Amino acid sequence: TGFKQYTHMCYSDVVPLWSDERLDVGAVPYRDTAVEYPVLTGGFMWLTADLTRALHSVQSDWSEVVLFGVLTSVLLALCGLVVTAGTAQAARGRPYDAAIFALSPLLVFHAFSNWDLLAMAFTSGALWAWAKRQPVAAGVLIGLGTAAKLYPGFLLVAIGLPPPRPPRRRPGLRASLAAPPPWPPP
Repeated sequence: TGFKQYTHMCYSDVVPLWSDERLDVGAVPYRDTAVEYPVLTGGFMWLTADLTRALHSVQSDWSEVVLFGVLTSVLLALCGLVVTAGTAQAARGRPYDAAIFALSPLLVFHAFSNWDLLAMAFTSGALWAWAKRQPVAAGVLIGLGTAAKLYPGFLLVAIGLPPPRPPRRRPGLRASLAAPPPWPPP
């Protein structure tokens, strides 16, 4: 009430979408309710909602919406750890790159306001795979990241641009071909 979530820096899409996406009544995203997010994010929301109901049936001291928020935050925190590890591994010899992410004020304020860390985890894994010269793995992870949010797909443009030496063009093509589509075909 009173827009407190905005004035006290505690807004999160997670809490209102518990009921807005009908996760509170067991609705399955895309089947029972329209969801504005890509399919992998919808699956993440559905999985977390199912875990919420299972845990709430065992221990009901917390309301379901609070438990949903906590479980979402825990799973997103794990994604944040994956981002940190992927960044550290992709930038070998530059551990401060991972520290810049892990200590960022933006992470502190926005880590749990939406499901962006899920896409970021796949994206950092893709960059790690690309740094290890694994273009197919990078492409698959970019595709999965794009199935969580749109922006990881733009990496395919960056790695597919023709480099100065023609033999280096093939890894970008292999990564692009390995990327699964971000949504099921109609």
